[in-house]
Amino acid sequence: HQPQLDTLTAEGRLAQEEAAAEPAYALPDVQRTERRIADRLAWLLAQAPTRGLGLAPQAAEALVQRQAGNLTGEQRAAIEALLMGKRLVVLTGGPGTGKTTTMRALIDCLTERHVSLALCAT
Repeated sequence: HQPQLDTLTAEGRLAQEEAAAEPAYALPDVQRTERRIADRLAWLLAQAPTRGLGLAPQAAEALVQRQAGNLTGEQRAAIEALLMGKRLVVLTGGPGTGKTTTMRALIDCLTERHVSLALCAT
């Protein structure tokens, strides 16, 4: 299949990943989108904590306990990481795993800290 891949790449219909150990191909639009997302995430992770965050671990734990004592350890850890200044946490799971509960608890914690927020779901 290599000659066909080479032809599609030469025509611009496929993009080859240069850094991959083995040849990897993607649609050019997908590759550009992934690069933009990666660049944006790298920028986001390099930023200082949001005003009102960057709490000490004990303060983050106390805030989560006050606002949401019923969370699992993993849910608490995610919220505490954000309260301590981590810029990105991925919240995923199937139905009924606690995503909405975790978000409500995070919103309650941010509200108590007077942190402005905006939400979106996909």
